[in-house]
Amino acid sequence: MRLPRVLVRLVGMIASHCALLLALVVLALAIMLGGSAVRLCGGLVVFGSLRV
Repeated sequence: MRLPRVLVRLVGMIASHCALLLALVVLALAIMLGGSAVRLCGGLVVFGSLRV
């Protein structure tokens, strides 16, 4: 099954920005949960930036 070129390009864009999107999602979760989640988010962001 062939994927439309637009879909392939969209998936590629999402993959390239995956780290940024993940950091934003974790940040949003941390804001909603609060407390220790903020520290967890900070650790994940630092870990992600080190990986990239």
